[in-house]
Parts: sequence; structure tokens; C-alpha cells
Amino acid sequence: MTKKQDKSSSSDIDLRQRAEDIASRIDDAQQENIGVLSALEVQQIVYDLRVHKIQLEMQNEELRTAQSNIEISQARYFELYNMSPVGYCTLNETGIIQEANLTIATMLDIPRNQLVRKSFSRFVFKADKDNFYLKTKKLLVNQQTMSCDLRMLTSNKGTLWVHLTSTSRKKADGTVELHLGVSNITEQRLIQQQQRIAAIAFESLDGMLITDAEGLILQANRAFMTMSGYSDEEIVGQTQDLFNSGRHTSSFFVEMKTQLKQQGKWSGEIWARRKNSEVYPIWMTVNEVRNNEDDVSHYVYTIRDITAKKVAEEQILNLAFYDPLTKLPNRRLMLDRLEHALSSRARHKRLGAVMMIDLDNFKTLNDSLGHDVGDQLLISVASRLESCMREGDTVSRIGGDEFVVIIEDLYETILVERQVEAVAKKFIFHLNEPYFLQQSVSRDSQSKIEYHCSCSVGIALFSEDTTTVDELIKQADTAMYAAKADGRNTLRFFAPEMQTLMVARIKMENDLHEAIKKEQFVLYYQPIVTCKNKLIGVEALIRWLHPKRGVIMPGDFIPIAEASGIILPIGLWVIQNACDQLVKWACVPEMAELSMAVNVSVMQFHQTDFVSQVLTELKRSGANPLRLNLELTESVLIYDMNDVIDKMITLKASGIRFSLDDFGTGYSSLSYLKRLPLDRLKIDQSFVQEINSDQDDAAIAKMIIALSQNLGVEVSAEGIENHAQLDYLEDLGCHVYQGYLFSRPLSLQKFESFAQQV
Repeated sequence: MTKKQDKSSSSDIDLRQRAEDIASRIDDAQQENIGVLSALEVQQIVYDLRVHKIQLEMQNEELRTAQSNIEISQARYFELYNMSPVGYCTLNETGIIQEANLTIATMLDIPRNQLVRKSFSRFVFKADKDNFYLKTKKLLVNQQTMSCDLRMLTSNKGTLWVHLTSTSRKKADGTVELHLGVSNITEQRLIQQQQRIAAIAFESLDGMLITDAEGLILQANRAFMTMSGYSDEEIVGQTQDLFNSGRHTSSFFVEMKTQLKQQGKWSGEIWARRKNSEVYPIWMTVNEVRNNEDDVSHYVYTIRDITAKKVAEEQILNLAFYDPLTKLPNRRLMLDRLEHALSSRARHKRLGAVMMIDLDNFKTLNDSLGHDVGDQLLISVASRLESCMREGDTVSRIGGDEFVVIIEDLYETILVERQVEAVAKKFIFHLNEPYFLQQSVSRDSQSKIEYHCSCSVGIALFSEDTTTVDELIKQADTAMYAAKADGRNTLRFFAPEMQTLMVARIKMENDLHEAIKKEQFVLYYQPIVTCKNKLIGVEALIRWLHPKRGVIMPGDFIPIAEASGIILPIGLWVIQNACDQLVKWACVPEMAELSMAVNVSVMQFHQTDFVSQVLTELKRSGANPLRLNLELTESVLIYDMNDVIDKMITLKASGIRFSLDDFGTGYSSLSYLKRLPLDRLKIDQSFVQEINSDQDDAAIAKMIIALSQNLGVEVSAEGIENHAQLDYLEDLGCHVYQGYLFSRPLSLQKFESFAQQV
């Protein structure tokens, strides 16, 4: 109490005492009816009363001011309490909420009146309640500050992470109340989680770099250091110029920076340099990072070494356009170059020639000395042919022992035959020189043998009258057969009168027409099995039961049928009979699940009504389309890829499956293969025969299996004749097979017996 307050209180007491005395005296005087106060005394009392009144009014004003200040302070407290960024609430000993500020109510999206008088644990996530109980119990016992992270429930049954801080206070009545501070840390927890994920991602298999806005490297992960050969100390503080291969122009990097500035990201293939100076291809993605002011603060580089991918692509490209044995252009590339030569001839009025070269008696060499010796010969022949070629001309191997040479830019019409004849004679001369081939005598020793080989050459000239590539190839092929008919080891130019030399072929064509009418064809069935020797399907193979010549194999008549167009009715007959047989097998439990593969020729597939033919036969027969597998050869892909894809998609929509037969022997392009809706790739038997001893065959088989896995299709192998081949293919990941090891092609009756036994 202040001195002023002490003095005022004392004056009040004196004044009251005096007033009480006067009042008593007045009462006594009234009783005695006598006057007791003088005028001076009355005047003094009135003055004192007036002063006291003023004092009372001043005290009242001070009280009102104090009350107002208290109300203002209280309002400020409640405003701070409610608007605090931290949620506050007060609990009693039993955990019942006594008070809660607006922040925690907003945080939980629950009105305060629904929080107060409720148990706080009611709003704690079930999995975190035990932790909350233990922490609270410890607080009540130890009277120490408690903190923990837990999840709380919101009005919509969602959860949010909070940091809880609690203190306790003992009240005057002896009870304890708890004061809780609740901070929403959901976003902070999410950021921490993202940082942990980012840290794991940063140490991914891909190389990663982080630079500042100026391009200085701040951090590199282990994958990039392994990839580049640099240590962390050598990288940090450098720019990406450290890895510049020198293969890109300055304009390349200007375009990269422009796109990065416009789009905030860039990705593409680029050449980089390792610490050991090796240049290697990478796929690089750059993303900018912006700060709160929307300024670029960092760049994040993701880098993948694509060396293996580029090697695989190059290998598959070679497989697509080059013969794997001789490294010469294959049929696909030859046809492409011949088409180009014909176009150039039309534009520049120049002449040219196509030569079909076939080695004489090559099959005898292969059968007697083995395929490895035959391969040596083919490689040597290819080398000799290349050595005789002019720059700009093409020599290709189109299969087996057949080579095609394209000669362009011949000017003199009168002398053109002499020019081409001189080149052909040069080929014959060099190919007649002896070959020294290695023959295996035993496992550890080889002997060198001298071999002499001749060739037959057919020549077709192309001039302004030449119309198509097919026409030229047919003419050269006809002339080559004429050369063989004339004793081999010679050359022949195509001439119209050569048609008389094709009597045998024409006779066979006539017989084929007769065979269709009299139904002389029959289907044989070669089993298709899995690695567990489970029969899953068959390949339908046609045989010709000739009334005079007996059983004729498809290799002896299919080429003539294809050349003459007779393959179309034959192909339709095969599909019809395959469908009918599938319907019959559907009623036999042991065979109901078998699929049937049917070979489709190029000419047959490219018919405009091929799709409707197949669908019509399926509908007519009632065969299950899921059991029909159409096998296409790579030559189908040469013409009108879009038409091929459209037909395949339409047929697949009905359930039909597709296989690519003899894969690796002709035209294979990744860009086309990945567009084809294939179900299976078939490894050609030519790669299977020597797969255990020929590294090239093994490499091709591995590549085809890897390619099938990347494309998400099945892979099968044909021509398996022994367990060594089977085991090798199984180890590579090929699990579907056919070949003599399991069964030769069988007649219907024998196959059904075989299926029953299996």
C-alpha cells in the first residue's frame, strides 16, 4: 500500500470518528433540546465531507481505470491464447480437456465446445495412445516437462502429426492440471520423409549430380563416381566441362541451355568422357530447382551409361541388315539397295546388272566335312567377292550359299554385257582358286585341307524397261539355274528363251494345280514341348502325296508354288484343315488344350482379303482362335509395315496368336519389331545346330532371347536334335522347343498316338 493510500485511509477513519461523535452529540442535544454545534464547527464538517466526497470520486475513477486495464489485459491474453500458432489446452488429472484455444480447434477441424469436457486421448490416433498414456503418467509422477510426437485425429477421421509439449501445475485445492502445447508437424514430417526418399534415390544405380545455379557441382552420388572414374574431391567445385567429350558443337549446348531455360528440363543422348579419357554414351536428364522467389537455385542431373544398350542396338542392327557369318549385307539390305539402284537408273538413265551367284555342290561339302568347314568356305567366298567389287557396288549373302551382286552406273548400252561379263568372269576365276580350310581331326587337333569350289552365275540387266525388283531377282535366278543346267562353273545372261529351260519347273507347277484339285496334300504335325517335356502344341507341316513321285517335302515345291502364286490356294487349304483339326481335337481331353502353328507365306499374308479369309474359316469351322498360331517369316516385314501391323492387330483381336519364324536369318529391325503385336520369336534351326560350338550362333541365340524378354514375348527354338543343345538353350532362358530330339513331323494317326502317350 502506498503512502498516499495510507494517508487517505487514516483521514477517512478520523473523519468518520468525528462524524460519529457529532451525530451522537446531536442525538443527545435533541433529547435535551439544547444547541451543541457552533457555526464554525458545522462549516468545518461540511468542508471535510466535501473533501471526502472528492476523494471517493477519485478512488472510484482509479478503480474504473484499473478494471478497464484488467479487462484489456484479459482480452489481450485471450487473443494471444486463441491466435497463438501453437494449440493449447488444459487437462485435469484424468485427462479431460478443461480449456482449449482456437488454434487446436482449427487444427483438428473440431469446434471448441466439442473438445472441452472430452478426454484428450479420444483425439489421439489409436496406435499412439499407449505412448501418450505412458508420457502423461510419467509427467504426473515426476512433475517434469514432457514432449513427444504422435498422430491426432481430425474431424474427417484423417490424421495429422503433432509435437506435444506438456507441463503440470498443482492447484490450491491439491489437484494437478496439465498444460499441453500442440504444434502441427505434418508438413515437417512429410519433408523429412521426402528427404529420406530423395537420399535413397540419390544413391540409385543411375549417376546423379547436383549443381548450383552457375553450374558448379555441389554433390555427386557413388554411381556417377563409379561411372566416370572421378572421386568426390575431384568432382565437387567443377563444372560439367570436366566430362566434355568434345564430340558436340557449341550450338548443341546452346540449344540444351535454351530448352532448359524455357521448359525447366532437358533430356537426351550425349557423349561423355571418363577420367581415363574413354568416350562413352549416356542418357542425361537435367531438371532445374527453383527457390521460394522462383529463381533457379540448383540443377539436378540424372545420368545413365547406355554403352551396353548402344552395343546391343548395333548388334541387332547388324543382325537386321547384315549376314552374321560373312558380315555382308543380307537379303533385306540387298533389296533396299536394289530398289535404290532402280530409282537412280530411272533418274539418271544409267544401266546396271544383278548377278545371282550360287556355289556348286556346297551341300556336299557341308554334309561331308561339316558346317564349320562350310562356314569357313562361305567367309572366304565373301572376302573374295568383296575384293573384286568396285566402290559403290553391292555384294550380299541372301542365304545358304547364294550371293547377289548389284552393279550400278553402267553407261554404254552396246558394251554393257561385255562389262558385266568381265566382272562375272573375274568372280568365277577368283572363286575357283583353292581354299585352305581347317578341319577338326580330333578334339585337340585340326588339319588343313585344300578345297576347290566353282560357282554358277546368273545375270539380269536392268534398263529403262525393267519394272520391279522382284522381276530382276527372278530373271537372275532363272539365268543362274540355266548356268547350272549348262554344266555349272559358268555364267548366263537372262534371255526370254530361257523359259524353255524351265520345263521341269512348269511341269511341277501344273502338277501342283492338279494336286489342289485332287486334294493330294496332307498335314504332318511336329510336337512343340516345354522344358518339362509337356506337349503344348504342334506345327502343321504340309506334305505332297504325288501319285508318281511319292511324298514330296515342302522345300521341293513351296518355292515354285510361291514363285507361281499357287501358294495362295495351298495356304488357304492349310488354314482350313488346321481349323477343322482343332475342332476335332477340342473333343479329346488330352488334346483340347493344344495350339497349332501354321506357316503363312509372304504372298498369302499380303493378300488384301487375308484377314477375312482367316476369320471366315474360324467361323465356318467353329475352331477356337486362341488355339491358332500364325507363323510369319521376316520377309513379310519387308513390304508395307503399316499393313502388316493392321492385319496382325485385327486378327489378334479375335484371339489369334503370332510368331516370327526363322528369326535372325533375314530382316530384323528393332524399330519395327517393337511395333509388331507378336507373341513369340522363334530361333531358327541354323543357329541351334552349332550353338554349343559356334560362338556366333550362341551370341545370336542369346541376343534373340534377351530381345524377346525386353519385348515381353515368348521365345522358342526349333531344330533341336540333342540334349546338349536343349540344356544350353534352357540355361539361356528358352523353354519352348521343337525338333527331332522330341519327335519328327508325324502323320495325324501317329501324332495322336504320340499325344496319348505323352
